[in-house]
Amino acid sequence: MEYISKSFNGKKILWFKSKNKYLILEDSFSILLDKYLNGISFLDFVFLCKSEYNLEHKDSSSLYENCSELIEQINSIPSILSPQIIDHIPQIENNITITYQWNGEKVCIHYTSEKLKALVHPKIQHLAVQTESEHSHIHIFKLDNQIGFSIAEECCGLWSYKEFHLFQGKLSMHLLNQFTHKNDEDWLATLHASAVYKQDSCLVLLGVSGKGKSTATSLLMTNGYQLLADDFVPIEAEAKRIFAFPQAVSIKEAMVNPLSDYFPHLLSSISKKKNDEIQFRYLYPEINQLQVQKSKKCKAFIFIHYSKGSKTKFKLLTKTRALELLIPDSWISPLEKNSMAFLDLILETPCYTLEYSDNSSMLNLMDQLMNDEL
Repeated sequence: MEYISKSFNGKKILWFKSKNKYLILEDSFSILLDKYLNGISFLDFVFLCKSEYNLEHKDSSSLYENCSELIEQINSIPSILSPQIIDHIPQIENNITITYQWNGEKVCIHYTSEKLKALVHPKIQHLAVQTESEHSHIHIFKLDNQIGFSIAEECCGLWSYKEFHLFQGKLSMHLLNQFTHKNDEDWLATLHASAVYKQDSCLVLLGVSGKGKSTATSLLMTNGYQLLADDFVPIEAEAKRIFAFPQAVSIKEAMVNPLSDYFPHLLSSISKKKNDEIQFRYLYPEINQLQVQKSKKCKAFIFIHYSKGSKTKFKLLTKTRALELLIPDSWISPLEKNSMAFLDLILETPCYTLEYSDNSSMLNLMDQLMNDEL
């Protein structure tokens, strides 16, 4: 079973790439697990435990069983599935074509229906321009109740509507690469997060969907911060910096009126529904701030949670817990050097949890964090 490892404070982080699973182990146990993975016999395992760690036969047997159970658990996890690829791409004559421009580059997206357009266009409609692109074209289509897209007549994937977040992530990565003339290997990871900045530093806000990331982002934008990215936050491989991505921010309907003094266009933004329950509108970033590539140094990762009526709780998060929260909701580069660099970034950057209900308290804490006053 292929994995890569990283030492950290007397522990070993093992990353099983094909399973999107990591373990954080004591260094000594990671050595024994490595021996187990490489096929050491039970008798040799017991002898190693006795000679290197002075363990009794009973304890050595227990450790061998622990290794076996651990690997069995990992093997039971489904491997990361690649999207379905098809050879024949549906040809539709009456495509709806819209050109988007960012960073001086243009990309044409051809939608085969209004329904497909409604799934993608609203979040990036502020990037729409009149002229077409001569080189970059993306075709979004539906086939057998699945959604897919192609570039240069090559299928990039096909997903069910329940997997729309996977389609969205893959499409966003292709847009990012075409807008920036980069490739997948130029990125350490992309996070399901929001990022705001001042000068050369940014704060990255993470957390469960619907628990306050975008609301906190919009409030910070009214208090001197600028939007770097929302929902899809790329991390550069070479510089290990947080990169801009120009999607709109989703604002819950309850926050529209309070924010409309700062962002008047929110009132004219079309109200939409998520999961047939949550109503929201899009807050579009200023175009003139987005036409130049930006990347910022990450000041901190903050796992944020709005809880009505709660007292403000701001705590330093262990790296173990930070990785537990980060990895399942992120795309991490499969390249070993990039995976190691991503782990380095997490291990060297402060991580916090913030639970709050008072907006002023949240904003004050963010300012203190940005200004090194905590």
